[in-house]
Amino acid sequence: RTIRWCKTSFKVNTRIISDIQNGKHIYIDRKTILAFVMKQEFIRTNRCDFSLGEEEFLEEHLAMALPVHTPYLKIFNSRIYEMHKVGLIQKWLVDYLPKRDKCWDAKLSGESNTHTVNMDDMQGSFFLLFLGVSLGIMLIIAEYLYHKWKTTQEKHVIQPYVS
Repeated sequence: RTIRWCKTSFKVNTRIISDIQNGKHIYIDRKTILAFVMKQEFIRTNRCDFSLGEEEFLEEHLAMALPVHTPYLKIFNSRIYEMHKVGLIQKWLVDYLPKRDKCWDAKLSGESNTHTVNMDDMQGSFFLLFLGVSLGIMLIIAEYLYHKWKTTQEKHVIQPYVS
């Protein structure tokens, strides 16, 4: 029996890269592979031409396939759990994934991190403020009217004189 290791190639066709740069295509793959592709393109062109979307639409968990009724399953599970617990897998990811460079912030978002806030951005906040103040004023008026109605009702009730 042999164990076969299949390493994914991070090379992407140059035609696909140019189509992505021209806005004709998008490229969907694992986030780690996309990071490697972006790093290779940065090394090749010395420009940050790509960014990764912030939203992930398919969370993929990696696992191992073992034969049915194998005695090694519990051992593998406990060892992998221990590696997670001590942070070894996280360390491997940090060591293996591309290092930070000047394109690091562009990988996470294609937009600038700074944004000037204007009235259009605050419109929802002002609407909620107006709604809260209006409801508060209406509640105070309703309490005042209820209290006034209650006192007028008590004046109409004849109460016996007790000495």
